[in-house]
Amino acid sequence: MLIRRIAAFLFLLTAFSIVELVKGNGLQLLDALTYAVIFMLSIELVNSLFADSRKEKSK
Repeated sequence: MLIRRIAAFLFLLTAFSIVELVKGNGLQLLDALTYAVIFMLSIELVNSLFADSRKEKSK
């Protein structure tokens, strides 16, 4: 599970870095890192909410 999270984070970091380069601002690594962290936290929050709702339905 940890390996999947690390792989997803690296994928998001790469994607947001490419977006920063395409925008023409140069590589703003701090911005890309911030976006990747926020996106990962939101994914984890949604996953935990759905996991809780699935556990309640199975009871």
